[in-house]
Amino acid sequence: MSIVDILHSKDLVEYIPGLERQSDGTYRKTCEFHDHATNPTSFTVFPSDNSAYCFSCGVHLDIIGYVMMRDGVSYEQAIETL
Repeated sequence: MSIVDILHSKDLVEYIPGLERQSDGTYRKTCEFHDHATNPTSFTVFPSDNSAYCFSCGVHLDIIGYVMMRDGVSYEQAIETL
């Protein structure tokens, strides 16, 4: 499986637990990567381009980046995990 296949076959919405669907078609939850004192639902997943962004800490991720940050692993290790 190529990297492009991984990016297109793994759906962030199905992969990230605890997301809540919003009326605008996005999904939100508490960001796993920073303190949540300012905005507890700032982590937003955009299904249209299979990406995520946190409006508080500024992290912007695809599925590979999410696994890298969540697990604290390298790019290669994230690919293997997926």
